[in-house]
Amino acid sequence: MSKPPRTGENSQVGKVRSADRGVSSPQLMRRANRQALLQHALGAEAFTAADAMAATGLTRATVLGVCAELEQAGWLEEAPAERDGAAPRGRPARRFSLRARAGILLAVDAGEHTLAARAADLRGRELAAERLVLEDAPLVGDDLEAGAAAAERRLEALRALLDRVSARAGARGPGGARRRRGRTARRARRRGRRRCWR
Repeated sequence: MSKPPRTGENSQVGKVRSADRGVSSPQLMRRANRQALLQHALGAEAFTAADAMAATGLTRATVLGVCAELEQAGWLEEAPAERDGAAPRGRPARRFSLRARAGILLAVDAGEHTLAARAADLRGRELAAERLVLEDAPLVGDDLEAGAAAAERRLEALRALLDRVSARAGARGPGGARRRRGRTARRARRRGRRRCWR
């Protein structure tokens, strides 16, 4: 006789992130719906509620509600109606599209002798890039203090590089307000090699 599966860490039920524990089911469902809509928006140039319903399996009311939330938050914007040459009949369906500049992605290539950073919008279009040749010697040898000091200098150089590239890319949040340097610097320290503004 087979035993029922346990709800431990190795089961599907147990595979819940610690950050999600204590969050109510409606909140998790709302987050999942937003993620599904944003995922669809990333892959579509523009879409209607019917398109999103077919792609996500969500109801029309849910799609329209989530789209309204994302539009208000600055992630989506209304796209122009399609023109197929035929005379329009009735009111055309609203079309939405992802605001490519709602966030900026930063990628870093940290090599032995160089640092490189690129900034792109949410569609992957490059906005800024810079490459820096390091003047310090490579991080080798047995001198731990010298190695730690060299590593700290590289971190400072990386932070300065990310600040320059993000400034050239026009780092702004979905609402259009420029982020303060202190906040972006803290995010850089927490996330290490990649940042995304929300």
